[in-house]
Amino acid sequence: MIGYHTPWKRLPAQDEDPERIAIREALAFGKALYDRRVALGLSVTELADRVGMTEDEIECIEEGGTAPTTALLRHLAAALDADVRHTPGHDVGSVKPKPEPQGILAQAAEGRGVTVIPSHAELTTQQAADMLNVSRPYLIKLLETGEIPFRLIGKHRRITYEDLQEYKRRDDAKRRTAADQLAALGQESDI
Repeated sequence: MIGYHTPWKRLPAQDEDPERIAIREALAFGKALYDRRVALGLSVTELADRVGMTEDEIECIEEGGTAPTTALLRHLAAALDADVRHTPGHDVGSVKPKPEPQGILAQAAEGRGVTVIPSHAELTTQQAADMLNVSRPYLIKLLETGEIPFRLIGKHRRITYEDLQEYKRRDDAKRRTAADQLAALGQESDI
């Protein structure tokens, strides 16, 4: 029996609906705000007082009903002792923010997600696993083999946000290299 193989070809990138992107970004922004508020032990009322907004406005943001604008992000970040990080697509934290407002607006115009994360953030193993979209046991294996640095607080592991993003950048680069090598091999072999 003779087999037939077609050459592997990359599909062109599909443009995603801008409305869906905006909805996802508003929901992610609301979740980040909620998570930070809860981590600080603040009630909606306390946060509203800190920021100078109404409780309804805070709840609307947390429910994903408010688009994240640069002014709003900066205002909330200052009130929450947090730093604003700009991320491409929905990949948390892989691009550092540009200090000037034009850079921030350009990032948003390109459809890049915006996440509010404390500048000194330490993540639990579950939070880190969720950000990498892997299981917690797999993440622990990465920690124990030294792929990602961590520290122990008692018997609990904590991973810095920066270390997690550095691992993600290295892993993404390895994956791209492997995919390019496979594509080249397939082209050479006419598979």
